[in-house]
Amino acid sequence: MSTSSLSILCDHLDIRVRHAEAARTFYDPFCAALGLTVVEVLPKWITYEGPSPGGWFVAIESEANFVASASRIAFRAGSHEEVERIADVARRAGATDFEAPQLCPEYSAGYYASFFSDPDGNKYEVCYRPAAHCS
Repeated sequence: MSTSSLSILCDHLDIRVRHAEAARTFYDPFCAALGLTVVEVLPKWITYEGPSPGGWFVAIESEANFVASASRIAFRAGSHEEVERIADVARRAGATDFEAPQLCPEYSAGYYASFFSDPDGNKYEVCYRPAAHCS
């Protein structure tokens, strides 16, 4: 998965969950599908980074009183096939509220996405959109 577009916009994502160690069941395979690997495991958090030193990363942090919000994080894929591959990994890793990859013309022409939540209720999307802008 290309991270160049995301790295321009985002340095890192700090994602809260109830128990970081328990969340690894979902995040280890999901982050691997995004091209990120585990680089640090501590009692309260886990960090996943890409292959480029100093590149963007995802940190999963325990928060005992965590409550998921309605916010959604969308990861851009490079093709329909990549959306399908990453969505399948998320589904097999325990995603909830899973919506299989589908065309979403209400967003823009050619928009193709899968929607799901992690086991703690954090909302995600993996999408491909051929146009460089949103409608």
